[in-house]
Amino acid sequence: MKRLLSIILLLTVSNIANEIIIGDTYYGAGIYMRDYTIKGNGEECKLTYNQGDNGLIYTTCLSITNSKGIDIFCTKKKKICKTKAELLDFITYSGKKEDVDNSDVLGRWVHAHNTQNMNELKQLYANEITYYGKKLPKSQCIKDKKRALAKYPQFQVRIDHIKYIPVTPTLTKITFDKYVKFNSNKKEKMYPSYLLIDTGDSSIIVESDSITDKNFKKSSVHTPIKAIKVKKNKQNTYQSKKSGILGRIDNCEHGNGKECLMVALFYAGTDEIRTIHYIRKACRAHNEEACRILDHYGYSH
Repeated sequence: MKRLLSIILLLTVSNIANEIIIGDTYYGAGIYMRDYTIKGNGEECKLTYNQGDNGLIYTTCLSITNSKGIDIFCTKKKKICKTKAELLDFITYSGKKEDVDNSDVLGRWVHAHNTQNMNELKQLYANEITYYGKKLPKSQCIKDKKRALAKYPQFQVRIDHIKYIPVTPTLTKITFDKYVKFNSNKKEKMYPSYLLIDTGDSSIIVESDSITDKNFKKSSVHTPIKAIKVKKNKQNTYQSKKSGILGRIDNCEHGNGKECLMVALFYAGTDEIRTIHYIRKACRAHNEEACRILDHYGYSH
């Protein structure tokens, strides 16, 4: 019976989805909001919902209660209408719980920067983090962040165009446009940025932006893997002297499955071929999570 109800809901939502479009997710006034558009028959109108409790914040649609007492939203000429229940079913179905959970991480990350609250950042970061291409322990990352923010007492950041990209069952990549104001007299600068979240404990394991990634990718193209010097650590495994993505690639090439998986995550959402390539390398290096990812998404090992 439950399965039948699920199928009915899925079919209903699928039909609604032809006329409802999911828009941007963004942060403002301490909450996360998501835009939706009702579209059809040459007309459209927009709605904005609180992503946390699905409460309506703003709409350009006509809000009407019909003769049967049912709340509906319609385009201006009433060519297309949706009941409030239909909208909420669609929003609940399309809005993933992990998005809401991760939005809290992102919101706290923004708040910590705007208040220069290092204790809050300590709670958000994993014990080891890839920080703008550098693999650092949490303590060093916090020191670097504190030093950078100390230079700009008026530093403020806001974010827009947020997207959640499930990378694995336990990892989510959040991409967003980061607007930074270093001084009240200066104009904002925008950096396409992202965080990689371990959904198991809601910790940030990667923080970077597309400019940093682009520079590392250029370096990796022109730097032969064999030319990178390596050394052996106490466990008799290779540890590259290079930092960031180059070091991870080198460690991966020497059989470190965990590092292969981190390289795959680096390319996730931007280069599918490389992502799958390095997940396969990780699996072949006996990384169980990588093998589970391949099985989960139906890829060969």
